[in-house]
Parts: sequence; structure tokens; C-alpha cells
Amino acid sequence: MAESKKATLGYWGFRGAAQCLRNLAHYLNIPFENKLYTDPNVWFQQDKPSLKSDFPNLPYLVDGDKVITESEAIAVYFVFKSGKLDLLGSSADERVNLAQVRGVYVDMRKEFFEIIFNKAVPDVHKAFEEKVLPKLVLLSKHLGTNEFLIGKLSWLDFSLAESVALIKHQDGDWLASLPNLKDHSERVQGLPGVKEYLASGDHPKLFMNPASVHEKIKI
Repeated sequence: MAESKKATLGYWGFRGAAQCLRNLAHYLNIPFENKLYTDPNVWFQQDKPSLKSDFPNLPYLVDGDKVITESEAIAVYFVFKSGKLDLLGSSADERVNLAQVRGVYVDMRKEFFEIIFNKAVPDVHKAFEEKVLPKLVLLSKHLGTNEFLIGKLSWLDFSLAESVALIKHQDGDWLASLPNLKDHSERVQGLPGVKEYLASGDHPKLFMNPASVHEKIKI
């Protein structure tokens, strides 16, 4: 029997929005090939126009005849592909809780990205403390002493862990008052499959595109 072809995960040549998907795929033992775009023309002029999707975007996943874009949709697809549906929540209460936490997380990430990509922000640390930290405090309070966001591992933990890893990467301890979020990020990155993948160095090293972010953001 012929070996099935690996899925292809396409994204820019840095961690960005695709790294949590790479980590999730390694945890779920789903083989894939990275397609890293370093030349914008290859994406915008060649691959994007030919991508068979109603929503051509990066990241994208091509798995056989399936073409999926948008990070959350790819994460959910990986969960279904692996059969580990508990990562979507195992009960109505867990799924509602997950949706609730996701809403706060998305708001936090939006505020953080607005700081990252707005080169006119005079003081990124102050902007972080005013706009991002309050939402991180809510997430930290919700996490409490639990290992994961809804009391058990979910796909959202992988996304939060990567965002926190980027925040931890900045100069100065921006998360000094939220040690449980730092522990959470390390816990997720230490999961079986993820730990070995990150240790191998077989992943993009930069978090973001240096040309796009504020000069005070460490990438």
C-alpha cells in the first residue's frame, strides 16, 4: 500500500500564527511538511491565487483534497483528524467555558498585536501594562492552580502558550506578577512530542517578521 502523502502547512518563515499549530500537530503525532515563505511574491503572486479556498490566507493546510485556512479552523481540523476530541471539551460546560476563555484570549491577542505592529507607539511596555496585562490577569485568575485553561488540555492552551512565549521573550519580565501563565506556557511546550520537536530546532527561530514589528519588540 502506498504511503499517504503528508499534509502541507504553509506560512511565513517565522513562528507567528503557525507555531501553535506546529506544536499541536507534533503533540497529536500528525505528520506534516512545512512550507515556509520567505519571498512574498511566491505567496501573493503564485500560491495565493491558485489556492483552492474561498478564504486564501496564511497559515493554510493542504491535506489531500482538503484546503483549510484560518488558524483556529486548522487547529480544530487537527483535533478531529487525531480523534482526540476531548481537546474541544468533553461536555457542554467545558465547551462553553472554552468559548468564554477564547473570547478573552482573542481580545488580549488583538491588543498585543496592535502594540507589536504599531511602530508609532512611544512606550511599548507602558502600552502592554495598560491594554494587555489586564486581560492576562483575567486569564491568570481563571487558570489559577490548574494545569490548563479549562482544567484539562484543550487546543486553546497551545495558542495561549505560544503568545506567552513571545511575551516572555521580551526584554524585562512583563509577566512578573503572573507566574502561573509562564508555568502554563512551559508546561504546554514540555508536552510529549512538543518538547522533542522544539528541542530539535526544526522550527523557525524568529517569533515575528523583523520588518513589520515595533523596534522595541524583541523578535
